[in-house]
Amino acid sequence: MFKNDINLDAINEVYRNANVALLSISNIIDEFEDGSLKKELSSEYEGYEKLIGEISAFMLEKGYEKKEVGAMKKLMMASAIKMNTAFDTSQNHIAELMIKRHRYGNYRTLHFNKQLKSGYRQGNYRVR
Repeated sequence: MFKNDINLDAINEVYRNANVALLSISNIIDEFEDGSLKKELSSEYEGYEKLIGEISAFMLEKGYEKKEVGAMKKLMMASAIKMNTAFDTSQNHIAELMIKRHRYGNYRTLHFNKQLKSGYRQGNYRVR
């Protein structure tokens, strides 16, 4: 008997990260009038919406349970964004915040990948 299923863990991690990105964009996009950065954020938002839709359909088809982003995390993210933009809403500052968030998401994905590899080698995971 295996402790975890790589597909379920991996797809839930991607699902949560995409939701965090979507929430981050939705919390910050109203800071802009029209412009190239707002267009870019809108495009990113649409991409994450599409990805979340595809993942949701896949999980429904496979009978997987989605692990949603918790209410406390959502509140903390919104608060952090409001604090970080309270005194500086310049496009450069907003872009810097989004880059930092993207790097954090990449770090989490790399860390998760290491955990999966370690668990797989120890016989704790199976691949479907």
